[in-house]
Amino acid sequence: MSKKSNRNSQKPGGDNASFEAISRRLKVLMAAHGIHKQNEFARIIGEEPPKINNYLNANARPALNTAIKIRETFGVTLDWIYLGDLGGLPFTKSQILSEAENKLPEPER
Repeated sequence: MSKKSNRNSQKPGGDNASFEAISRRLKVLMAAHGIHKQNEFARIIGEEPPKINNYLNANARPALNTAIKIRETFGVTLDWIYLGDLGGLPFTKSQILSEAENKLPEPER
């Protein structure tokens, strides 16, 4: 008997590590920095727009090298990008991200 599994169901970190959760955090990051277009975000971090589209549409998780570019550019941690952990962020950065998240529409369920 074969066992079917959702691509997000077996991830360490639970729901916070899902493609959808990572996508939401990237959208929060963009909003916090006044970035309104995927192409602009792609240009800023030096990635191809189709990759960014996949991340923002929860079709893929950013590769480590992409996450490092995001970290270096925007001052967030890999733990925040992949797991949503605000603990390693400076207080002001975590406040800015929390405020931006509160302004985004709720994700569809």
